[in-house]
Amino acid sequence: MNRVAKIIVLLVGFGLASVSQADLNLSPADCQIGVNCWTSDVNRQPDGDAIEQLVGTETNLFEQYKSEVGGADSGPFAGDYVTTYENEPTDPQDATIVWLEGDVIDCSEECYLTVKDGNHSPSLYVFDITGWDGMMSIVLTGFWPRGGAISNIAIWSGNDVRVPEPGSLALLGIGLLGFGMSRRRTR
Repeated sequence: MNRVAKIIVLLVGFGLASVSQADLNLSPADCQIGVNCWTSDVNRQPDGDAIEQLVGTETNLFEQYKSEVGGADSGPFAGDYVTTYENEPTDPQDATIVWLEGDVIDCSEECYLTVKDGNHSPSLYVFDITGWDGMMSIVLTGFWPRGGAISNIAIWSGNDVRVPEPGSLALLGIGLLGFGMSRRRTR
């Protein structure tokens, strides 16, 4: 196998390997207060400042994606993700966030997931999901099982940029490599 073919096989393998991943599973039992999770009993929709203060960060956080039970998704990544709710349609205890395609939320630096109810204690969970690759599904289970319900979820990041998914980057790299090799042969 020639050198160019080996490089192409390596890049394609890297691109495919980066797409396979496991789900990120979160429940109230996974909440270690002050370590990977914070809670609040304030019954209002949080903004970036409120989350920054709760988790104790100096980073400006931006709402990247939000899903309301029975409502529309919002935020710059609303078309790239979808959330399904389970149990009761209007009072769900479980939810799954799935990346559809397109750009991914950059969680390489500070990144948080909020799960809100509002009528129960705590009314808000904030999970640190820094390091989440933006493509693996987030599975939420067992929130407010005794009469409460998830009203909305949101993903907050300090990176206010769109990141192309790795498979597209691998294809771009292969294309540039091929273009470079073809230019080199024509000389």
